[in-house]
Amino acid sequence: MKIYLVGIRDADGSTIYHACLSKETALIRWNELRLQIIKDVSEKIDYFKSKDQEMFCDVYYRILDAMQETDPNKMRGFPHEEPFINEMEAEP
Repeated sequence: MKIYLVGIRDADGSTIYHACLSKETALIRWNELRLQIIKDVSEKIDYFKSKDQEMFCDVYYRILDAMQETDPNKMRGFPHEEPFINEMEAEP
C-alpha cells in the first residue's frame, strides 16, 4: 500500500503536515502548502517594504519565484522553503 507524505523542507530540516492515501489528495495538500508559503512570503515582503528595508526582500523574491512552479517534481526552492511529496510503501 502506498502513502504520500506531504510537507515543507528547508535548510534546517523538514516537517510533514499530511499523510495521504492517494496521489491526487497529496497534490491538493501540496498545492495548499505552496499557496501558504506564497502568502507568508508576500506578507514578509510587505512588512520589509513598509519599514523601508527592501534590501531584505531579495531572498523572498527568489522564494516567490520558485513557488510559481506547480509541478512538485520540478520545484527547486531549496535551501529555502519548498513543499514536497514523498511516496512510501506501508504495510497494512
